[in-house]
Amino acid sequence: MALRHAYMTTLFRLRLASLIERLTLAWYILVIATPLVAFGLVTANSTTVSVKRGAVNREPARVENLQAQFARDAVEPAMTESLIAALIAAEPETRMRAAQELGWRRDADAVDALLAATYDTSARVQEQAVIALGEIGALKALPRIQALPIIQGNAYVQTAALDAENQLAESIARQLYIARVDILTISATPSGEIAFAATQDRLYRGRAGAWQLIGALPSTPIALAVAADGQLIYLATEYAGLYRSVDGGASWEHVQFGIHAARQLAVTAVALDSNQVARVYIALAISVQENRALLPLGIAASDDGGATWKMLLGAPTWTLTTRLMFDPTAPDYLFGNSDGGPWRYPLAPDGAPLQMGIAISTDQP
Repeated sequence: MALRHAYMTTLFRLRLASLIERLTLAWYILVIATPLVAFGLVTANSTTVSVKRGAVNREPARVENLQAQFARDAVEPAMTESLIAALIAAEPETRMRAAQELGWRRDADAVDALLAATYDTSARVQEQAVIALGEIGALKALPRIQALPIIQGNAYVQTAALDAENQLAESIARQLYIARVDILTISATPSGEIAFAATQDRLYRGRAGAWQLIGALPSTPIALAVAADGQLIYLATEYAGLYRSVDGGASWEHVQFGIHAARQLAVTAVALDSNQVARVYIALAISVQENRALLPLGIAASDDGGATWKMLLGAPTWTLTTRLMFDPTAPDYLFGNSDGGPWRYPLAPDGAPLQMGIAISTDQP
C-alpha cells in the first residue's frame, strides 16, 4: 500500500506539472493565433482527417472521414515507411507529428524506430514516441519506458512514460483475462524480448506476443529484475525480503542479507547489472505490518549474486526507493526513483559500488 501511495503521488505530481505546462502553452497559442501545423509536413499526400483519431481530437465520424481513412489504409505500407523516415527528419515538428501518427495507427512495424525516437534531442518527440509505444503495446520498449521517469527530467515525457507502462500492464491483463489491478509488477530482459508479469501469487512470462503461466510465487511481489537470458530473476517482496530464481521462475530460493533487524526486512526495488549478472542492487526497508508502513534503510549491493552484501554509504536513507535501474548511456551511475523524486548514485568505472558516494537528484547536472 505504501508503494502504491508513493506511485500515485508521483503520478499525480507529474500530471499536475504537465497540465500546468499544457495550459500555459494553450494560452500562448491562443494569444498569438498560431495555426496548428498539419501533418502535411511529413507528406503532401497524407490527409489530416482520420476517424481513428476521433477519440484523440474529437473529430466527428462523418462519411468524408471514413472515405479519407479508407484511402489512407490503401497505402498503409508506403505510409508507414514514410512516417518512419520522417522520424529522423531535420525539423523537430515533423519528427513529433510522425511519432504521433504512428501511435494513432498502432503500427507494430514502427516499434524499433519509435524506440530510437525516445532518445531524440527534442522532449516533445520523445513524449510522442513514448505515447505511440504505449498505444501499440510494445513490450520490447518496456525497459526504456520504465527508465524514462527516472532519467528524463521533462514532465511531459515522465507522464507519458508512466501512462505507457500502465497501458502495457493493461494489455497484458487483457491477454491473461485478469483485471489490471491484479498485476502488481512487470519487468523484462534488457532487450525487451522476454517479459514477466507478477500477480499476488503467480508469475507469467510473455514472448513474441504469447503469454504463459510459469508458476506460483513464494511471496507477494513488489518488483522483479530479469537477466538477459530470462532465466535469472530476482523477486523483491514486502514481507519476505529477496528471492532468486535461476530457471526462469519455475523455482525460488530465499536470499539472506546477513543483517539482523527487529522487524521483517522488505525489498522495495531491485536491479541487475547487465554487464555483471552477479552484481545486484536492492533498496531495503523495514516493514511495519501494524500500519503497513515501509521505513527506508538505504541501498545494498552484492558482487557475488547475493552471497554477501554491503550498504552503499551516501545512498538515500531519507526517502523510500521504489525503483532501481541502470542507464546504458550513463554507466557510471545507479539510478533510482523514490517518493522524494529520482536520484543517481556514482559507481566505479567498472560499474562496481564505491566505498562511499553521494546520491543527487537527476535534475542536477
